[in-house]
Amino acid sequence: MLRFEPHNVKEDTVTNFLPEGFTLDEGLDLTGVPTTLLPRQMTIDGDLILRKTKLTALPEGLSVSGDLDITDTAITELPPDLKVGGKVIGLGVKSST
Repeated sequence: MLRFEPHNVKEDTVTNFLPEGFTLDEGLDLTGVPTTLLPRQMTIDGDLILRKTKLTALPEGLSVSGDLDITDTAITELPPDLKVGGKVIGLGVKSST
């Protein structure tokens, strides 16, 4: 699983590393990364962990073959074209930690 370290990533620079149409053949962990944007048409072949990011919405065309974890985000709804092969975890959930 590819993991970005929060202290190494400035707000909204994730899209500089991950262009539109980005495909990853493993999971992606962005826990705590201060991003508010993800690229459109992104494909993740594994789990996508977005815990404690500043995201308020998911991008168009997002495809995740594993689980999608959006715990502790401001995401309140899922886009109609979202594809998730596993579970969506944490929609509207704020953890106590």
